[in-house]
Amino acid sequence: MLHGLPIQSPRARVVKRTLDLLAAVPLCVAFAVVYPFVALAMKATSKGPVLFRQVRVGRDGEPVAVFKFRSMSVDAEGRLEDDPELYRQYVENGFKIPASIDPRITKVGRFLRKTSIDELPQALCLLNGSMTLVGPRPILAEQVPVLYKDDVDYYLACKPGLTGLWQVSGRSTVTDDERAQLDVAYATSWTVLGDLRIILRTVPVVLSAHGAH
Repeated sequence: MLHGLPIQSPRARVVKRTLDLLAAVPLCVAFAVVYPFVALAMKATSKGPVLFRQVRVGRDGEPVAVFKFRSMSVDAEGRLEDDPELYRQYVENGFKIPASIDPRITKVGRFLRKTSIDELPQALCLLNGSMTLVGPRPILAEQVPVLYKDDVDYYLACKPGLTGLWQVSGRSTVTDDERAQLDVAYATSWTVLGDLRIILRTVPVVLSAHGAH
């Protein structure tokens, strides 16, 4: 495990927790306002819960429960695994495939993902401290060694974030190696101004839906 990175300093943790709490309040309000409309749309078009919960890897390898608005069918993984060729593309492409050919995503889910509304429930993770506003995206345990290879420790040094360098640098258009390099750069060169710049850059990225799948 790495030690002494800027992202691990006491100052970084205090500043980031302050920013998290400041952002969590308006995001939770937005979540509460949007929830009933999303719930109605989901119930009218597909079966399953409104919220999707999945355990992912957080700082120091700790499990983190991540919440999203459900954008996939309840039998999502089965649909993907039933098509060996599509599943192969999914694994080889960094555990993602274009939404246009993804059989798991619902009609409502495509809109939620395109607008990033599906991420709003993660405001709850900001409140409880399991996620931070800026950091690497939380991923599944089996994805960590595949995506980060020799740079796993840099990912584990950070608390997972709602936004980060990857999201404002192209999201799904960024290659796996580039994504890992961006997260390493973030962990090794963290600054308060850097976080603020990423937050400001996130707004036009979300509004333009650039790289969103």
